[in-house]
Amino acid sequence: MHLLPPGVEGPVTLRDGTELFVRAAQPWDAAAVGAFAAGLSLDALELRFFTAARPEAVAQEALIAGAVGDRLSLLALHATAGGMEVVGHGEYARREPHSRSAEVAFLVADGYRHRGLATVLLHRLARAARAYAIREFEAEVLPENGEMLDVFRRCGFPERAVAEDGRVHVRFSIEAEPGPIGP
Repeated sequence: MHLLPPGVEGPVTLRDGTELFVRAAQPWDAAAVGAFAAGLSLDALELRFFTAARPEAVAQEALIAGAVGDRLSLLALHATAGGMEVVGHGEYARREPHSRSAEVAFLVADGYRHRGLATVLLHRLARAARAYAIREFEAEVLPENGEMLDVFRRCGFPERAVAEDGRVHVRFSIEAEPGPIGP
């Protein structure tokens, strides 16, 4: 279990007023993450994994254990009559032990996109990562994934993006809390 700084786990209100709860993924979340993944569109899976991924890949990745601070997987949960439903996932993973850089990635349920959830997850992951001496996030994004590229452009962190080999490599400093979020 991760020891997370204040403000990483807890309630959040999206731009449209939807109330969610964000917390670290746990091994017992396998069924809920599996249900979330099964509800994702094939396009969403392909944009995240760069190939026609199966929903099982989401659960496997979301629940991979890692050394404290080297990897963090956050879930966004929405309260329903049947309990808590996973509607978003964000994670960071260091590429090498003790590196000051980590790769970051997101998946958001189709019905929760364009509400600011990926940005919320990004900010909370950055807050946790800083506590473990991570100072930079990186992401590989397909050029056609304009929505994710917009999240990075507007997130309030200074970003640099370079297109190469059919992908866009995005890097940004997370050393400080983000500045104003762009339009």
